Amino acid sequence: MTEIINVTFFAIVIALLTTTNTFSQWQTNGTKIYYNNGNVGIGNSAPESKLYVEGRTRTGKNGTLHLDWTYQTNWGGSAYKWAGHIGFNAYRNNDDPKDYFFGSNKYTGKGVFEGSNYGFRWLYRNAIDNDSESQHLLVEYMRLTNNGHLGIGTTSPDSKLTVKGNIHAEEVKVDLSVPGPDYVFKEGYDLKSLEEVKNYIQEHGHLPNIPSAKEMEENGVQLGEMNMKLLEKIEELTLYVLEQDEKIKEMEILKAKLIRLEKMVLDNKNTNK
Repeated sequence: MTEIINVTFFAIVIALLTTTNTFSQWQTNGTKIYYNNGNVGIGNSAPESKLYVEGRTRTGKNGTLHLDWTYQTNWGGSAYKWAGHIGFNAYRNNDDPKDYFFGSNKYTGKGVFEGSNYGFRWLYRNAIDNDSESQHLLVEYMRLTNNGHLGIGTTSPDSKLTVKGNIHAEEVKVDLSVPGPDYVFKEGYDLKSLEEVKNYIQEHGHLPNIPSAKEMEENGVQLGEMNMKLLEKIEELTLYVLEQDEKIKEMEILKAKLIRLEKMVLDNKNTNK
């Protein structure tokens, strides 16, 4: 009896080993699902990861989250430049127009986070009157280029941060690229006379050391530099005010002397009568 049990046991072990070996390599060609050395491939017969999906994936409630890739002409790139994107209620096909996406739910806005060898960008479109799952053009709101420039409201950022629109902040700190204008108060500073400032304004149409309106409109304003220029003008105005104050005091002294002199003359006349 013991011998029968042992034979049966070994037979089961051999059967399991044989079965395991049989299914260590399997594929379901009809559905393009493949298994290879512990890796599962969907749409790929030689998966290189535990799960390899070639094509669009869809997950989440109502399948609103999509993962996909495209080789269509992409932002800043040329044809056959691959890019991947995560679509929030948004998906597309490789032959679809650039930035046009379908939706999984007509009641939900479409959002896409896309990345390629040119950087990353965020696109979005609000749902309008439950406008079906049809294709809609998404608007790019933000872009991070491959050279580290972040653009908000612009597709061509030219600085570490480029914003086309208003900025609301509680506090902004600017590192100065120019010296503070306390040099105005130092001895030897060439403070123009008010007459010189008047003549300069009449000739140029703006204050000395301040760019013209046309220059600012064409080139923009360097915030740190401009604040220092404005502070320079405030400190110069302070010197002008102090100078005028001294002149007013001198005039008051002269006025008091004149009053005393007039009184002396009047007293002298009354004495000689």
